[in-house]
Amino acid sequence: MKNIFKAFTLLFVLFLSGCGTTEIIKNPNTSSYTVTGNQSWATGGWDKASRDATQKAVDFCGKNNQNYVFISEQRNGVPGFSLLTSAISFTCGINIKEAMQVKSDECKAEMLIPELDPIRYKVELIKEDGSSSPSFDISTNTNFPTALEVMAIAKWAKIREVCDAKSKQVLSATDTPLNPMQTAYRDKQREFRDELTSQVNLLVVALYQGKLPYGEFAQKRYEVYLNIKSAERDFRSATLLQDRNAQMQAQDLAIKQQQNNINAWNNYMQSVNARQPQIQSPSTTRLQTNCITNKTGNTSTTNCN
Repeated sequence: MKNIFKAFTLLFVLFLSGCGTTEIIKNPNTSSYTVTGNQSWATGGWDKASRDATQKAVDFCGKNNQNYVFISEQRNGVPGFSLLTSAISFTCGINIKEAMQVKSDECKAEMLIPELDPIRYKVELIKEDGSSSPSFDISTNTNFPTALEVMAIAKWAKIREVCDAKSKQVLSATDTPLNPMQTAYRDKQREFRDELTSQVNLLVVALYQGKLPYGEFAQKRYEVYLNIKSAERDFRSATLLQDRNAQMQAQDLAIKQQQNNINAWNNYMQSVNARQPQIQSPSTTRLQTNCITNKTGNTSTTNCN
């Protein structure tokens, strides 16, 4: 019995002696690195090994004034019988969230120029939270742009174009080495983003051409965001499923829903493009100044003059 106890004690000591992290190894073919954490089952197992390896990677990038960017993790070992290892593959780069915020702040500053004043309270020049519905005043505005407002819309469209290009530059600069599955996921995420930008751009063009009143523009912009973000969330949720067949089926459903949304969108834009332009003169602009709300039971109606 004593010999068995000594053997287990020796084994435990050997496990402890193997705990820690390896040196960071540079991948000779890419800009990625690998660091491995080792822990016994008794000292925290894979979770502790993963935390240790991640912290070392974070510290390594921090010394170079860069941010840790996770790529993948591989776990090996048998609980209770061998050391449990977590091999973290990573790279160092700029912080996407911080970089995107910088570009967003630059765009906000651009939107403050006086040339946009004619439409400042008729459209949401910057819609940071697309999931929020437009205000009552904006969504019920049945006016078409005036000639002066058309010039402001053109300026706004150019600023939006530049802002989008800057955002894409940030995303391209933060590309990391990915496996085929990760690459497919990233490309699909970008496809959702590009579709959202494209559809909103077409709405801006229709507003500029006098084929959309301000209220319809705001409502369709809101609808576009909700539809695309819903399909994107479904696709992201599908990637988290453990069962590969279930994952593929869920992804196919999300992609099919997005295609249905695109088909409905194309039909809508065909009808918009067929409209006659209605550029409004300033003298015919209807001002909604007096609003009265009448409530009957659970029904409310608002009339503005």
